[in-house]
Amino acid sequence: QDVVTSLAGTPIADNGTVPFRSDDRLNFSYIVSRYQMGQTLRAGILRKGKPQTVALTLKPFDNLVPGPQYDVRPSYYIFGGLVFMPLTANYLSLWKNGTAPSQLENYYENGMATRDRKEIVFINEVLPHDLNVGYHGLKQAVVVQVNGRPISELKDVVEAFRHPLGSFHLVELDHAAGEGDNFGNWIVLDAKEAKAATEEILKSFGIPKDRSDDLGEESVLSAPGTIDAQGERDP
Repeated sequence: QDVVTSLAGTPIADNGTVPFRSDDRLNFSYIVSRYQMGQTLRAGILRKGKPQTVALTLKPFDNLVPGPQYDVRPSYYIFGGLVFMPLTANYLSLWKNGTAPSQLENYYENGMATRDRKEIVFINEVLPHDLNVGYHGLKQAVVVQVNGRPISELKDVVEAFRHPLGSFHLVELDHAAGEGDNFGNWIVLDAKEAKAATEEILKSFGIPKDRSDDLGEESVLSAPGTIDAQGERDP
């Protein structure tokens, strides 16, 4: 990893500050704030222990959690009764006065999207069935991997469930995130029974599709109703 030593010719101290008016110091982001998007900023770095100067073109901050959206239905995918969703500002607004789980709030306030993680995918809740006994109390459980495949965005979950690990599906969770009975790091589902169980669950809860329209190919059932932002049935 590179170590940034200066910005626009101004040296950055070990604590991430730069000089400002006499003996005052500010966070190095002060230097960045003086430039506009699209402008180029020269930075001094240490790369593999050797000093270099590189040109950085400023781009808009790519949020890990998208801000408020309007006239947009929430994305979801249901498998084995597990309701997978991407974290959004719309979802966090269901809580009042900043009472959402602290880890989810932190993703919203400070998270930046990367090539390896484009959004936060979590299990909002579990629709109960014999297949998922033992996991009914899970809520807001952030997903790390499914069947050994890293989850960067919701569509990765859909693809990962096409590749069971032998006789089972294995979901790895971030133990530090969420609330409810998030005491374990893994969910294990019987792969042979999962498809039939998913169809039974959708019919039982009156959910016509196992996924939102933005996920493309879908499993459509005859039961009426839609699924809302909290994973609950909306007749």
